[in-house]
Amino acid sequence: MLLSYGLHCALLAGVLKEVIDRAASILGSPGNNQTIDRMHYERVLAQDQQYKNALEKMLAFDKIHGDLRSFFEEILPL
Repeated sequence: MLLSYGLHCALLAGVLKEVIDRAASILGSPGNNQTIDRMHYERVLAQDQQYKNALEKMLAFDKIHGDLRSFFEEILPL
């Protein structure tokens, strides 16, 4: 059962059902006094690390002397 208009729109937009189900369970947690556990998938953990590395590179980027094209090629490899 969808709990919000946003989740319904996400479903119509093609968001994976498992993502919508997870979002629905998170939305329902506060009203049920349930804790929200973080999902520990290897893929999620690896993606978290990738985001952390990209953020560290962004924060260290020399905005005056840095090469922006090389910077984005490095953090967003094709």
